[in-house]
Amino acid sequence: MVNKVVCTLGLCGAGACSLAMFAVPLGIVGAGVAAGTAVGSSMHGMESTSGMAGGAASGAGVHLPAWVTTLNRLGPELLIVSVLVMIAALALRRARYGIALTVVGGAVLYYGMYVQSNMTVMGAATVFGLALLVLAMLLGIWRQPRRA
Repeated sequence: MVNKVVCTLGLCGAGACSLAMFAVPLGIVGAGVAAGTAVGSSMHGMESTSGMAGGAASGAGVHLPAWVTTLNRLGPELLIVSVLVMIAALALRRARYGIALTVVGGAVLYYGMYVQSNMTVMGAATVFGLALLVLAMLLGIWRQPRRA
């Protein structure tokens, strides 16, 4: 039971990181914020963070909600901790395939969100990485343990 909760929390952390990354481009935080950002920037007004590939955003005068700013600032660390929490939960269940899928999914998410700046690749990598994390959780946590 604890493994399910811990693995779900890890998946929620990765999902929150992904949501914050796409909150402004998708208009989740409001049309006024999205309209005030520079259209040419791949980050569309997100504040500069050390790990983001887009560098300093050109919409410097736009004020984002605190939750978006905080999640974007702490995004790389949150993603790494979330993946490590999922790996720990899957390791307790000795789910080797789940651990492998979690490592690959976390690497794809990190690459997609923080290494490159192409918005299309970012979206595809995020969807694929999150799908791998969900599959890892389903394979590793919700399967019945083998009886000896």
